[in-house]
Amino acid sequence: MPGIFGFSALDSDKTASGIEAMSEAMYLYPHFNQDQSFRDEDVAASRVHLGKIGMPSSPFCDETQNRVWIEGEVYNLPEVVKDAGWQKESRVTNADFPEWILYAYRNNQLEQFLNKVDGYFCAALYDQKARKVKLISDRCGMRMLYWYHRNGVFAWAGEVKGILALPQVDRSIDRFSLPCFMDLGYLMGEHTWFEHIRLIKPATILDYDIAANTIEQKYYWTWGEIKQSQLSFDDAVDALHEAFMTSVQRRFNPDELIGISLSGGLDSRAIFAAVNKLYPDYEGYAYTFGVPGCDDIEIAKQVVSRSQWRHEQFHFTSGNWFEPRMQMIWNTDGMMDMKHMHGGEFISQVIKNVDINLNGFGGGLLTGEWIDVGFLISEKKVKWGRDIFKGPSSNLVGRSSANYCIVRLPCRASRSKTGFGFGSFRSCGTHG
Repeated sequence: MPGIFGFSALDSDKTASGIEAMSEAMYLYPHFNQDQSFRDEDVAASRVHLGKIGMPSSPFCDETQNRVWIEGEVYNLPEVVKDAGWQKESRVTNADFPEWILYAYRNNQLEQFLNKVDGYFCAALYDQKARKVKLISDRCGMRMLYWYHRNGVFAWAGEVKGILALPQVDRSIDRFSLPCFMDLGYLMGEHTWFEHIRLIKPATILDYDIAANTIEQKYYWTWGEIKQSQLSFDDAVDALHEAFMTSVQRRFNPDELIGISLSGGLDSRAIFAAVNKLYPDYEGYAYTFGVPGCDDIEIAKQVVSRSQWRHEQFHFTSGNWFEPRMQMIWNTDGMMDMKHMHGGEFISQVIKNVDINLNGFGGGLLTGEWIDVGFLISEKKVKWGRDIFKGPSSNLVGRSSANYCIVRLPCRASRSKTGFGFGSFRSCGTHG
């Protein structure tokens, strides 16, 4: 998917050609927006985006010449700023995120600030005076950002192909990735197909010191911060309902052209029901894909019939399901099994009706009915997990199983390591 990208190299003579090569690799479709490239003696950076969510252009630069590039958005910035005691006289909106992330950095409160942010984003912050670059992931690491550091070259990009565009990059293959992909149909943890290109960890600030050519990483939030609840079961159900409704409300704006990809599953039905309860008069657009008469389509029709939404069906045929997925393999950097790229066949039709799609995944993981006991007890998979993560089997946690997520994404063919979508997502269902 489109996003931020850039690099710093000891051989600064190649800065101009390098950022142009990265830009060309990231610019997959003619409707993408290309921000102006930034270059100085240490860093070159830019961003390719859809122009639907997040910063209209980048970078954002403050009075001290700190710069930040952000792909994605946040949903609770006014509350975070108010709770921190930073409230200005002017009204704070979620669109002010670039300004406030630099404010927090200048005041040595970046970790505390990010710890409270609910959002789907990745960011690159450049402190020109200190000669440091910080890469930042959102709490659950849902907005993918890849990085590379080797032989005096530090690079980052929202797609692996952006980093591979640099001729200095070591393209050695990661020996763990093939067995992982053949077993699961996707890659886990930080792994890509390349040994020295890594996915940034969730809730992480990755700090690159240009002068010292060193990397430091630290978490600004951990799962351990969530304490065991003493709520009764009934009270827990009520609390989950309230958190879920708040999450949907933060992500849905009736003034935007938003649609919902509606299947027969728990995730999309719950989101659809929440939106319909919040905005019962909203006349939206929902769509479902499958073979004619399948359960997904029939259940979706029943759900939509209780609303004022328009519903469109898309049918898989022997003539349309295979060919579009060939391009998607390239778009996803080969990190997702093509048999799971459902829905990409119909993107050109969907985008005529919506700018942003609401989707959900992980519901079955949260409630347990999807988990395969055979996977949990398989010695082969436990050993494979230990080899990959260099730790105990309790570390076997995929990125997609981190929590139940609601995602908001501009419509275009894209990928994530955990699933196929239509663009940059909005994530986190129950932020606490």
